[in-house]
Amino acid sequence: GHTDRVQTVQFAHRGSRFVSGARDGTARIWSHSASGWKCVVLSMHTKLPDSNGRKINKPNVTMVAWDLLDQHIITASNDTLLKVWNPDTGSLLHELQGHEDVVFVLEAHPTDERILMSAGHDGVIALWNLKTGTMIKRFENRYEGNGVASVFDCKFSPDGLSMTCCDSQGQVSFFGVQETSAFDKVPDQQFFHTDYHSVIRDVNNHVLDEQTDLPPHAMPPPLLVNMDCNPYAPEVQLLVTGYVPLVVKVEKKESCQDDDVYRGLNHRWPAVAT
Repeated sequence: GHTDRVQTVQFAHRGSRFVSGARDGTARIWSHSASGWKCVVLSMHTKLPDSNGRKINKPNVTMVAWDLLDQHIITASNDTLLKVWNPDTGSLLHELQGHEDVVFVLEAHPTDERILMSAGHDGVIALWNLKTGTMIKRFENRYEGNGVASVFDCKFSPDGLSMTCCDSQGQVSFFGVQETSAFDKVPDQQFFHTDYHSVIRDVNNHVLDEQTDLPPHAMPPPLLVNMDCNPYAPEVQLLVTGYVPLVVKVEKKESCQDDDVYRGLNHRWPAVAT
C-alpha cells in the first residue's frame, strides 16, 4: 500500500471501489474480489509530453475525486496540476492547468459527468470539461485592497445550476445560472449575535455559554446581525431556522457581548423593532 500518510479517500458513486491519495506521491484505486484486495497505482511523477506543471521532487496528493459516472478519477497535488486518469487502466488522460497554489476542493457535477469544479489556496474557482481537458470558466475570489482569499470548500446544488463556496475570510459566495432576484434582499453581512460569546465549563466539565448558562446546542436561535452587531429587521430574522417572531424594542448594541436585552423571552430571540 502507501508508504506515507494517507490524506484523502473517496468512494466511487457505484460499487465498492475507492481511491486514496497520500504524501508518498501516489493515488491508489482499490477494489476487492474473491482473491483479495488489489490496487491500480497512479504516480504523480507521470506526466504528459507537453506538461507545464511545477517540478516537485516529492509530489504530495492533496485531493482525489471521481466524476459522476466513475469514468474518470481526478487527483490534485502540490505541483498545482489536476490530473485526469482512466480508473480501469491507470493511464493519464489530461493535465488541467489553471491553479497557482495547492487545490483542496474537487467536486463532480451532480448531473453532467463532463463537469468538475476545483478550488484552492490561490483563490481560484474553476469549472472543467473532463472529456476535453479544458477550462470552462474561471472565477477569482478577490477582495478589493486585500488580494485573493483561499477557498476552503465548494459544493454544487442538487440540480447543478448553482454552487456555493466559502473562504478564509469567512465569506460565502454563490454562483449560478438561474434568476437571482430572490437573493437581492439578503444582507451581505451575516453574523449571529452569539458568534463571539465566551464559553465556560461547569462543575461537570460541560461547556456552557457564559451569558445564558446554556449548552451551545440548547440555546435558542440567535439574532442575525451585521458586523457592528446591529440586528436586522424582523423579515430578515426569518432566515434563521427556528426563529419565532416576538417584537420588542431594543437599542443598537455597542458590543455583542452584552445580551441582557435578549434574556427571559420564553427561550425565543425577538424580532427587532427600531
